[in-house]
Amino acid sequence: VLVQAYRDAMPPNKLFAWDAARGQLALFAQLGLRASAAQAVMQAFAAPTPAQPGASAPPSPRQHLVVFSGHCIDAGDAAPRFPAAAEAQARACMQDSLRGLMAGLADDESLSVLASAAPGADILLHELCAELGLHSRLCLPMPAQAVASLAFAAADAWRARFLALVKAHEKSLLQLADSAELPRWLQGRVGINAWERGNRWVMALAQAWGAQRVTLLVLWDGQDDGNTGGTAHMVRMAKALGQFELQVIDSRQWLPRLAP
Repeated sequence: VLVQAYRDAMPPNKLFAWDAARGQLALFAQLGLRASAAQAVMQAFAAPTPAQPGASAPPSPRQHLVVFSGHCIDAGDAAPRFPAAAEAQARACMQDSLRGLMAGLADDESLSVLASAAPGADILLHELCAELGLHSRLCLPMPAQAVASLAFAAADAWRARFLALVKAHEKSLLQLADSAELPRWLQGRVGINAWERGNRWVMALAQAWGAQRVTLLVLWDGQDDGNTGGTAHMVRMAKALGQFELQVIDSRQWLPRLAP
């Protein structure tokens, strides 16, 4: 019955509709919410086929999907990871990494990028993609105004850059939820917050994208304290899934050296 309900609801010949549904199902499975039912639906049928009987779909170009995650710019008295003074250096290293990924494409391969937009590396990534002519998708776990309020409370300059990105991506922005609050079925679950849910959603999107290659590119200090919702969490998930190539830009190179 559940499988047939999905068949009835899926518009014919709308591949994006199935990709979106599959991404949500994969997210449910990862969160352990009716995981067996979600897996059953995903296994029951593939993406919709062309509408005309006997017609074959034109070959799609091969895709290399890059998921990006990186540290926020340092703020307050937190342990240093991405000093504001290192922005230009980080930008140069990130540009080199993107150029390297572009240079490694096959003739029939295209490159797309998924990233959120926290103040720091995420915003730099989208700005660089625009400069390099790369297609990036802005992935927000909640409405843009909620993100601006929660993530940019003490970062006015970064907030302006964030809002400029939202405007530039208004036709291609991907948004998980319509509010900053967790849905009822997730409220009260230990360890689940909006940022962790956003990370899991982006990884589920990447799995459902249909790309032949998927790379997780991170700007990271290599430290994993076991928390969720940040860059280390993305690295942990990618390693557990075993489907991602991992490319690390080591942010420790910009930290001030400690005296012996």
